Amino acid sequence: MTRARRTDGNHALIVRGALDVGAAVLDMHTIPGGLDILVGFRSRLYLIEVKNPGRPKSARALTAAERGTIDRFRLAGCPVHVIETVEQLWKVIGATE
Repeated sequence: MTRARRTDGNHALIVRGALDVGAAVLDMHTIPGGLDILVGFRSRLYLIEVKNPGRPKSARALTAAERGTIDRFRLAGCPVHVIETVEQLWKVIGATE
């Protein structure tokens, strides 16, 4: 039996922040082992894992599946970003409001 995958409380805010600066967003949080979002901005793609800064540090730790996905992509030379705020997202993708 599989469990429904939930988003962090700030997930929608991060997606809205990306859309507000003209980025394209693909929500991938329901894919087993997938990261939260894929963001396209200014001809570049960004793999993003969203964590909620309002939760205890232990609750923000990467799961084994997230860690495995991040490791696979980083070994292939693809950066993966773990963020908590819209401002962090904007910094990663090089956007300003």
